[in-house]
Amino acid sequence: SLPASGGGEGGGGEGGDRLRVMSYNCLADTYRRSWDEPGSVHSYCDPSLTAGGLRLPRILSEVLAASPDVAALQEVDVSWARRFWEPTLAAAGYAMAFAPKASASSNEGLTVAWRTSAFELVRARVCRLDLREPPPPLAEYLSQREDTAAAVRSLPSVAQLIVLR
Repeated sequence: SLPASGGGEGGGGEGGDRLRVMSYNCLADTYRRSWDEPGSVHSYCDPSLTAGGLRLPRILSEVLAASPDVAALQEVDVSWARRFWEPTLAAAGYAMAFAPKASASSNEGLTVAWRTSAFELVRARVCRLDLREPPPPLAEYLSQREDTAAAVRSLPSVAQLIVLR
């Protein structure tokens, strides 16, 4: 049985032994340089809406509206992790662990946040993921697509293992 998150609004809102987990990609500002280019993935967005100062409070509202017991946030900018996410999540009753990607080409990472009324951190571990030697099915795919293989080798990746009690 999983621990209940303490009443009314957590744990799915009805109490009981349920765990609500959320995952959200925050679209790191470090990649914003390509967002506003014509034909890019976010070129349909007005550039004023992609600015972190406006975008992040909206993302925070989405996260808090979902009322997760645990939230996993991807593409969290290093600069925003401590300056925005840590204090705003703390004010909402969450603690967090941040794992930056270790690369000169990337200035972002992962955040795992948990409801402090339901959990305490036992252990956090950052795992660097390296695809220089990909598993066989991916290796076969990449062997046929050198441009994709080069891109995969150049991208830093990280995972976070969190043990809560």
